[in-house]
Amino acid sequence: MSYDASSIRVLRDDEIRNTIPFELIGSVATDYGVATSCVRKAWEAAHIVGVDFEHYVQRYLKGDKSIAQIPEFERTYFELMKDEVNRARR
Repeated sequence: MSYDASSIRVLRDDEIRNTIPFELIGSVATDYGVATSCVRKAWEAAHIVGVDFEHYVQRYLKGDKSIAQIPEFERTYFELMKDEVNRARR
């Protein structure tokens, strides 16, 4: 595969947010007033479990309790956050 000028594409803001996790994590943290580290761990948990990150946003940040809990996501998120706290204590 060769790359040339036609291979370059400027992403729209919504594409950046949905393509680059750092941008998504930062914007969600800012939008909802949540620590970036918490949002990053939620993104990691969603990625590990195979859940759409939007599940976290809708259920936990927007408070939509009609969205079912996913115990595996919650356990994974809790473990990642616990590891983060333990690392900070060292």
